[in-house]
Amino acid sequence: MTYSLKDIERNVLNVLSEEEEIHGYDLWKRLSSKGIKCHSNHLYIILKEMEEKGLLKGRWEENGKNINGGRRHLYSMGREGTEALNSSLMESLSLLMTSYVNYMRHKEDFTGFGKVVIDAFTQLDSPLPKEGEIVVLALSYHDPLTCYQLIFSLTDLFPRNAIYVVTPPGMEIFERRRNMTVLQGWRYDIPLKDGFTDYVIIEGFPSQVSEDETIDEAMRILRSGGKFVAQVKNTMVKEKRPEYPFFSEYVEELYYQLFKQDSEISAENIEKILTKYSRNQKSTDMMGTTVFYCEKDVLGT
Repeated sequence: MTYSLKDIERNVLNVLSEEEEIHGYDLWKRLSSKGIKCHSNHLYIILKEMEEKGLLKGRWEENGKNINGGRRHLYSMGREGTEALNSSLMESLSLLMTSYVNYMRHKEDFTGFGKVVIDAFTQLDSPLPKEGEIVVLALSYHDPLTCYQLIFSLTDLFPRNAIYVVTPPGMEIFERRRNMTVLQGWRYDIPLKDGFTDYVIIEGFPSQVSEDETIDEAMRILRSGGKFVAQVKNTMVKEKRPEYPFFSEYVEELYYQLFKQDSEISAENIEKILTKYSRNQKSTDMMGTTVFYCEKDVLGT
């Protein structure tokens, strides 16, 4: 297989993302072990060009000798190299996310995820929405790993309830349901009046503002006695960060790191903030997600 210059550069950056520094010859061996065939002299030309572009940093090793007795050159990641690698990862993640959205576009049965929603309410000892009650769901910009299942499972589970979905400008919901209203807004700036809803569910905490501001905004639109739910991936919970034994968890971590839409939170701090609005808060774990819950009582009126 013939590899282009861009392919070789990308693979060099991948190797250097795993190593603080590496000799040119060792780098050539690593690439060869991955099936990337490139003449060593050609690789050194590419490395020099990458160094000139700022993708790599290079230095001569003091007292270091190569197999021919000459000094050895060490390479490490340059600032532009880190940016280029992150850009490549973001493109790959975007492609993966788009592929998943297209898959979800043709899926009709969301009962499996609906069961997860029911189980979460049961574990939190919370009543399900009664007929006629309003549910507001405020989403991050784009997280198809969770948001589409949640949107459509809610509309299917509660067909006689009004479901308001608040999405940031530019986010497209590929299908509308009869009981669904889509509004443009932010999790910290929801375009609804005070005391509007019976349930408010937020997905994660945005990085633009503090956790207090996001919770204050959710509580503003919640009537007294209404139910607040915040779902946060364990990837973004300091006390519960996983060790990433599964590929899906690693992809999730990359997504949050690279797109920087949400902030890492402390479960203890969220529970502390909720004491302003409720005498009783609860949390539970569901499928790698921490779910926070409280009922807004007279403390928050």
